[in-house]
Amino acid sequence: MDLSRSRRQAPPPSESDDEMNDRLLGTDDRPFMKLMSFLLSNCNTDRAEAEEILLNLSENHPDSLCLKTSLVLCSPLREMRFHAAILLRQFFTPTSEFNLWPRLSPLCQYNLKVLLLSALVQERIRYVAIAKSDTISELACALPDPLFPEYPQLLPSVLYPMCLATSQPPIFLEANLRIFARITKKLADILPERLITLRSILSGCIGHPFSSDVRVAALLATSSFIQCLPPSEDRDKLQSLLAFFYPVVDIALNKDKDEVVARKVLELLIDFVRAEPNFCRKFVMGTTIVRDILAIAGNDQLENGTKHLALEFVITLAEARKPPPGLTALLRKMPLRVRELFAILLEMLLDVDNDMAWLNARSQGKEPDESGNYALALESLDRLVFALGGNTIVKAAVDLLPDYLNDLYWKKRHAALIGLAQISHGCSKEMLQNLKGIVNTVLNSFEDPNLRVRWAAINALGQLLIDLCPVLANKFHDRVLPVLNTAIEDFENPCIQAHATIALVNFIENCNGLILKPYLDGIVRKLVVLLQQGNQMVQEGAVSALTSAADALLTQFSNYYDAVMPHLMHILTNSTDKNLRMLRAKSADCISVVGLSAGKDKFGEHVEVVMQMLISLRSSLNPDEPATNYILQAWEMICKCLDHDFLPYMTAIMPSLLESAQLEFDLGIASADSIADAQDSDDLGTETATIRGRRIRYRISILEEKALACNVLLGCIEVLGEQFYPWTKKVALVLAPLIKFNYHEEVRKASARAMPELLYSAAKAIKKGISPDHDKLCIKEMFDFILPELLQGIHKEQDLETCTIILESLKECLKLIATLKGEIQVSNIMEEIKHLFTSRDTRKRERKRIKTKDCPAEDLALINKEKEHEDLILEQIGECLSILIKTSKEAFLPYFDQLSVHITPMLESKSIQKKRVIVGIFDDLADQCGDAALKYYDAYLPVLLDACNNNDFILRQSALFGVGICAKFGGSKFKPYCSEALSKIYNVIQRQNALAPDHVLAYDNAVSALGKLCQFHGDRVKAKAAVTWLNCLPIRHDIGEAKVVHEQLCSMVESSDRRLLGENNKHRFKIISVYTEILSSKQPLVTKGTSERMVNSLKELTKKMPQATLHKTLSSLSVNQQYVLRSVLNC
Repeated sequence: MDLSRSRRQAPPPSESDDEMNDRLLGTDDRPFMKLMSFLLSNCNTDRAEAEEILLNLSENHPDSLCLKTSLVLCSPLREMRFHAAILLRQFFTPTSEFNLWPRLSPLCQYNLKVLLLSALVQERIRYVAIAKSDTISELACALPDPLFPEYPQLLPSVLYPMCLATSQPPIFLEANLRIFARITKKLADILPERLITLRSILSGCIGHPFSSDVRVAALLATSSFIQCLPPSEDRDKLQSLLAFFYPVVDIALNKDKDEVVARKVLELLIDFVRAEPNFCRKFVMGTTIVRDILAIAGNDQLENGTKHLALEFVITLAEARKPPPGLTALLRKMPLRVRELFAILLEMLLDVDNDMAWLNARSQGKEPDESGNYALALESLDRLVFALGGNTIVKAAVDLLPDYLNDLYWKKRHAALIGLAQISHGCSKEMLQNLKGIVNTVLNSFEDPNLRVRWAAINALGQLLIDLCPVLANKFHDRVLPVLNTAIEDFENPCIQAHATIALVNFIENCNGLILKPYLDGIVRKLVVLLQQGNQMVQEGAVSALTSAADALLTQFSNYYDAVMPHLMHILTNSTDKNLRMLRAKSADCISVVGLSAGKDKFGEHVEVVMQMLISLRSSLNPDEPATNYILQAWEMICKCLDHDFLPYMTAIMPSLLESAQLEFDLGIASADSIADAQDSDDLGTETATIRGRRIRYRISILEEKALACNVLLGCIEVLGEQFYPWTKKVALVLAPLIKFNYHEEVRKASARAMPELLYSAAKAIKKGISPDHDKLCIKEMFDFILPELLQGIHKEQDLETCTIILESLKECLKLIATLKGEIQVSNIMEEIKHLFTSRDTRKRERKRIKTKDCPAEDLALINKEKEHEDLILEQIGECLSILIKTSKEAFLPYFDQLSVHITPMLESKSIQKKRVIVGIFDDLADQCGDAALKYYDAYLPVLLDACNNNDFILRQSALFGVGICAKFGGSKFKPYCSEALSKIYNVIQRQNALAPDHVLAYDNAVSALGKLCQFHGDRVKAKAAVTWLNCLPIRHDIGEAKVVHEQLCSMVESSDRRLLGENNKHRFKIISVYTEILSSKQPLVTKGTSERMVNSLKELTKKMPQATLHKTLSSLSVNQQYVLRSVLNC
C-alpha cells in the first residue's frame, strides 16, 4: 500500500462519484473492504484506481473515511485489521500526504479516540496489536500539548493493564507498554507526581513471568520514562530499575535461548547509556554489569551479533563523557575489566587467514577483508584508546602483548603487532618511555617466518613512525632504514614491498631533514628501481615515498628532478589502462611536488602536458573516486609553483573543484552488526563515528574529497589574489554554507578561512581596476551573504578550535567591510558574541562540578586544552569588539553595555588572557568614544593601573597605552588617578631590564603615557616629570607611539615649555641630541611634517649658540648625529 507519492489533486466529484462514495461509506462493509483489498493489490492499475478513490474520499468525506477505516480494525481478517491500522496512522501523521486529523469534526475525533483503544483491547494477534498501538501512539504524538486533557482516555487505558501485568494478555500488555514508551515526553508534566507508582508498575512488567516481549517493551518504556524527566533527586530514585536490564538478557540467553531478545535489550542499554551516561554511573559502579556483559562478549557459544552488541555496550560506557570526567573514569576504576576487554579484542584479532590471493596481489596494499570480528576489534581498540587514554590501555597491553608476541601460533604474533599499531596513537606518551624495547620488538618481527606477521610488523612500524614522531625516526633512523630497505628489496613478495614503501613515507615525513639528507641518494635510487620494475601496488608506494621526500626537503630535492621526472612522466602519459588511474593520479601528485621543489622555470617544460593530462584524467573519473584527491592535491601544488602563471588553467579546473566541494554526504545509522557487515562487504570506504550520541556509518572518501576541494579553493584564492575575482561570487555561494557542515571540521575550517580571502580578492581587483564589473556594492552584497553563514557557524560550532577559526575569519571580514556594516548586522554579531560568552560560562560551571582530585590526568589535559581554546576565542572576541568600537564609535556603547553581565565579572579575574582582553577593549573605548566612555573609567581604570606592573609584558604594554589614552581624554575624571598612574609609569621606566627585548614596547608606552600626563595634567605632575620624560627619548620600538611622542616633543619645544627646556635652557643639549638621533634613524620615528618641524627647531636652538658651545655640542654627538646637525646648519 504505497501512499508516499506526491499528493495528486482530487478531481471534483460527479454524480457517479457521489453514488460510489455512498456505497463505499454505507452500512454495507463489503464495498469498502473490496477497496482495501485493491489498495493491497499487486496490480498497478487496480492499486492506482483504489488510491485515486481514497484520495477523493479524504478530500470530500474525511470523517466518514476515518470512521469507516476504524471499523475495519475489528474485521475478522487479520490482514485487513493490520492494513487498516497502517492506513489510519497515515491519516493521523502530520507529515503524511493525508493528515486528516485537523479537518475532522470534534465528534469524529472523540469517537476515533475511543474506537482505537477499544480495537486494541480486542486484538489477539501480536503484529496487528503492534500496528494498532503504533497508530494510537502516532495520534497521541500529533495532538497538541498538554496531552492528558486532549486525550483523557489514553493514560488510564494504558496504565490499567500495566498495573495488572500478570493477569493481562501479554500481547495487549506489550502493546500498551509500547504506547507508554512513545508518549512519555507528551506526559512529562504529570508523570513526575506518579513516579513511585510508575516505578513499581514498570518493575512488575519487567519481571513478567513468561513473556520476553513484555519484558523488552517494559524496558523500552522504562528507558523512555527516565529520559523524559529532568535531572533531580526524585528521578534518581528510578536508578533501581536499571538493575532489571541484565536479568532480562540473562533469562533470554540461559533460559529461553533467545539471542534475538538479548540483542534487543543490549541495544536498549547502549542507547540509554549514550543518552544518560551520568544517570548510569552509580548503577555501573555498584553492580557487576560490566563483568557480566563482558562475559557475553567473550562467549564463543553465542552468535557474533550478540557478542558484538555486548562489546559495543562496554565501549559505549568508556566513551561516555558528560561532562569530563563523566563516565570516563568508570573503566579506569575497574582495571581488571579493561584487561578482560583488551583480551577479548585480541582474541577477535585472531580471526584472520593466510590469504594467498592477497599475498600474490598486484594492486592492493591493504590487508584482505577480514571477518566482522577482526574489523570490529580494530575499530573498538581505536575507540577504546581514545576514550580511556594511554595510561589505562598501556597497562593492559603490557600484561597481554608479550605472551602474544612470543607465541608459536602466527596469528597471535600477528594480532599483537596489529593491536600495538592500533593503540599507539593514544598511547604515544607512555610508549615513548619504553621506546627502545618497542622498537626492538617490532624490528625483530621483520624476520618472522610468516609473511602475514612480517606485514604486520611493517604496518606497526609505519604507525609508530607517525604516532611516536619525531623521536622514533630521529633516534633510531640507523636501525629503521636498513630493515625497510631489506623489505623494499623483497621482489618475491610485492605486498611486503608495497607496505614497506608506505612505512618509508611515514619515516620521511617525520624525520629531521638533516638526518634524512645523507640517506636521500640511496632512497631515491631504490624508489626509481621500483618505478621501473615493481608491479602497480609497489609503484604506487614508490611514488608516494618520492612525493613525501620532495615535500619534506623542498628545494633540496631539486637535484633529483632529472633523475625522477622522466619515470614519473612515463607513468602519467603511458599508464592509460582504467585500472591504473590511481597510479597515474599519484604520479601526477608527485610530479607537482617535485616541480614545486625545482621551481617554475625548471618545471615549465613539463607543466603544460601535466595539466592537460590531469584535466583529462579528472574528467574520466567516477564521482567519489579516491584518485580524485591526488589530482586536487596536484592542482594545488602546481598553483603554488606557478603563482599567477596558473591563472590560464583556472577556467578548466574550477567546475571540477566546485563539484567536489559540493559532494552530497549521506549518513546511515550503524549498529554493531552493521559495522561488521560493512567490513565484510565490498564497501571499503565506510567508517563509523559517534555523532550527537548515535553511531553513524558514512563514506570517508566523500568527506576527504570535499575537505580537500575546499582547501584547494582556499589555496588558489590565496595564491592568485585579485586575479581570482571572476570566481569570487560563485565560490562564496558554495563555501559559505559549508561553514555549518556538521560532519568534517576541515570543511568548516577551510570554508571559513576562505571568506575574508574572497573579500580581499574582490577588493584588490576593484582597487587595481582589473575588475570593471565589480564595485564596493558588489563587496557589500558578498559580505551580506557571508556574514549570516559565519554567525550561524559560530552558533552551531561545538569544536572550540574550529570556532576560533570562524571567529578569526569574521574579524578579518569586519576589518575589510568596516564602513559597510548595517545596524542589524552589528546587532546580529553582538548576539553571537553574547552566545559565545554564555557558552563559555556554561562550560565553566560544568568544569567546577569536577573534583580535581578525582579527575584522571587525561581528563585534566582535556580540560586544560578546552581552557586554552576558550582563551583564544576570547582573544578573537576582543579583536572583533575592537573593530566594531573603532568603526561605530560611541554608537556602539549600547551594544557594549549588553555585554556587561559577562565582562564585569572578568574585571576581577586573575587570568592574564582575560585581563588582556578587558584592557584592550577599554583602551579602544577610551580612545574612540571620547566623553561617552567616561562612565566606564571608575570600573576599568583600577584594572588598567594594576596591570601596568604585571609580569606579562603584552598586558603591561596594553595597560600603559590605556593609561596614556585616559590621561589624554579623561579630563577631570582621570585626575584622581594621576598620582597612582605616575607611580606605575616610573616603576616601568626605572626597572632594571626596562629595555630588554620583551619589555621595550611596554617601556615605550610608559614614556608615551608620561608625556600625556605632563601635557594634560601638568597641575598634578611635578616639573621634573617632564625632564624624566625627555631623558627617556627617543623611543624606537613602538613606531606608532614614537611618532606621537616625538610630535609632542616638537610642540613643547616650539612653545618654549619651561618644564622641558629648563632654567637657562639647560636641557637644550639633550633636545638637540634627541632630534638628531631621530633624524638620523633608519626607522620612521616621526612623520614627514614633524621631521620638517624638527629641522626648523634645530636651526632655532643653535642660532644664537656660541661657536665653542656649538663645537662642544657637535663633539658629544655620534658621527651620524653630527652629519645630521651639520646638514641642517648648512642648508
